[in-house]
Amino acid sequence: MSSLSRQALVVSAARLINQGLMVISPVILVRLLTVQDFGVYREFLLYATLVASIAGFSLPNSLLYFVGLQPEGAWGYVRRIVLACAVSSGLAVVVFALVDRLGPTPLVGELLLPCILYVLFYVNVDFWESLWLARRQSTAVFAYTAGRLVMRLLVVIGAASIRPDPGVIVWSLVCFEAVRLGVSTFWWRRLSRREGSAAPRSSWSEQLAFCVPSGIAVFVSTLNSSIGGVFVSRSLGEAALAQFVIAGYVTMVVSPLRNSVSDVMLPRMANLTTQDPNGWLPLWRRAVVLFAILLLPLALLLGRYAELFVTTLFSARYRDAIPVFQVYCASLLISCVDIAVALRAINKTRLMLVGNVIVLVLNLALVSVLVPALGATGAALALLGSQLVALSYLLVVTARAQGLRLAELLPLRDLSKVALAALVAASVILPSFWTEAMGIAGAVASSVLYLAVFVALANGLRVEEAGWLWRQATRRLGRSRPASP
Repeated sequence: MSSLSRQALVVSAARLINQGLMVISPVILVRLLTVQDFGVYREFLLYATLVASIAGFSLPNSLLYFVGLQPEGAWGYVRRIVLACAVSSGLAVVVFALVDRLGPTPLVGELLLPCILYVLFYVNVDFWESLWLARRQSTAVFAYTAGRLVMRLLVVIGAASIRPDPGVIVWSLVCFEAVRLGVSTFWWRRLSRREGSAAPRSSWSEQLAFCVPSGIAVFVSTLNSSIGGVFVSRSLGEAALAQFVIAGYVTMVVSPLRNSVSDVMLPRMANLTTQDPNGWLPLWRRAVVLFAILLLPLALLLGRYAELFVTTLFSARYRDAIPVFQVYCASLLISCVDIAVALRAINKTRLMLVGNVIVLVLNLALVSVLVPALGATGAALALLGSQLVALSYLLVVTARAQGLRLAELLPLRDLSKVALAALVAASVILPSFWTEAMGIAGAVASSVLYLAVFVALANGLRVEEAGWLWRQATRRLGRSRPASP
């Protein structure tokens, strides 16, 4: 666990920094662009992200599993991924172009060409993060992701500063991704020739059997998260979409924290299943409790100070995003249970697809009713409700597939203790005098006090993972202190 925890800490730190940097971009852009223009820019990214998810088909993520099983065959698996991405991305952009042009109304209109080029450049030869995670090179992940994001931010903000026009910003992104593709291709060819690779033991069909259900599941998941934005954009306009997107930035907290730990765990979990079909379970259960310790307090703090958070970061023009932001805070609670990594570890990715289809059907049904009634808040509620139903279903079928009771799959006792500690500690932040008397300083002070009370309560309730986190933190702080004279 110690080596995995070090890798998870490095990768989590990298992604947290990256997501922090990503928040800088909208914080600046909302001040350079009108609400309408920011909505146009985000509409482009909405469709580009959706097409990119089907174009990439989650193919690079399969390296976490297959390189974890056969490290010496890494470059052979990479070559397959590069070829498969080239085919899937080409098909994806062709279909998108046909839908845009033959549909009743264009999706991106004049931005179709840059959208196609952006997807092709963005998706292809972008396997590095998965490869390095599978090979336990977490420092390389940090350098690559942070460097790429910093350059991307500089390009976007620079273009917006020179000319605050959505089209100019979009084309600057296209040019940046074209350069990245060229550099990435050069280093892939050079390193693969220099290091060589054993022939992959798993066949093309085995790799595709893993990738296809997982890729469809990721696409459907991305579609689920995008449906609300599409409905809001089509029925309420780009300005409403801008408000909706701003509220969704809270979910950026989930990606670096949860996905970093899950990506680090997956190769190890896959290896453990070769020894025991349920050998992955203790590690996964421990991760679920760790996610809860990290995300439950964060959800409560962000929900409590939503108004201060939104208006301070994005200005009072985005006040309408506050109720949507609070709904997304609630979605952090569902994110504590990452059933997807468990399904990947036991190679039952088809169940992921089933779960995501459930979310899709329910989301479409709910969003068509709730958006006209509640606006953007209805879109967020539709996604939250459908995700909760799908998670419940996947937990039940996963337990049955592995011959487990639900109580054996989920660490319900420890999760209850974490929830109790978080709710009791919340009495610290309920009084309004914190912000009324001290503003932002009061919110920061009460948050620090809340976290201190939460940690004390979690340790008092004997949550093993809370104690482990505390020992890790104090040990590292002790090492960082200078020696006494």
